[in-house]
Amino acid sequence: MNDWIEGLYRELDEWNDAGVEATLWWRDDDAQAPSAALERVIGLAQTYAAPVALAVIPQHMAAALAGRVRPSGPQSVAVLQHGFSHHNHAPPGEKKMELGHHRPPAEVHSQLAAGFAALESAFEAQFVPALTPPWNRIAPGLLEGLAGTGFTGLSTFGPRHAMLPGPGLCAVNTHVDIIDWKRHKRFVGAPRAAEGLVAHLSGRRLGRFDREEPTGLLTHHLVHDRACWDFLGQLLAALDDHPAVRWLRAAEVFAARR
Repeated sequence: MNDWIEGLYRELDEWNDAGVEATLWWRDDDAQAPSAALERVIGLAQTYAAPVALAVIPQHMAAALAGRVRPSGPQSVAVLQHGFSHHNHAPPGEKKMELGHHRPPAEVHSQLAAGFAALESAFEAQFVPALTPPWNRIAPGLLEGLAGTGFTGLSTFGPRHAMLPGPGLCAVNTHVDIIDWKRHKRFVGAPRAAEGLVAHLSGRRLGRFDREEPTGLLTHHLVHDRACWDFLGQLLAALDDHPAVRWLRAAEVFAARR
């Protein structure tokens, strides 16, 4: 057994000994069209009963995507809204943001509403009305209008500071990104990824983080290299073998905690 799996199992054993389920969820960003990489994600989700929430970019969504995703069923694949265009509106020198303060809020909300309608029509029951801002960033001033658009959930990155970040919104974030974006979009490495999972799980167990927020795995299938795929398969297999683990569907993640 790999050292990183042993470390992860030690933490999961603590959950099991306490008689508590270690809840996890999986979000995969930037979905746009059917591809070989998307097939691998869906295949892994079905093989290991680890439901995946695809964060789809509405403006770039190919018509064929719904035809591929819907037959997989809501037990395996859900759809979240990944902004509208994934276009950076921040000026040079600022961190990238689509949903920032750089445009009138009415314009931003109008685009999000159009994307919401498109995803709801295309994916029906598989669409979960949760917003995942591109680059995991959104201006606080935009939160108030999201519920009026129909959103009930918000997902960014890192341990949440509040379960209810805005009116009618439930925050459930991801906590481990397997891509190192600062290092030429390469795999972060198994030890670092596993340490991230253990850190959030132990933080929940010991009360440093919100115990009710499931631990979130973040992937980006379009940029995965072989090392990413190898790790993902090993991780899902290892988690599938541990009795403390329970994977949550996106519908459970955002509905049960409102």
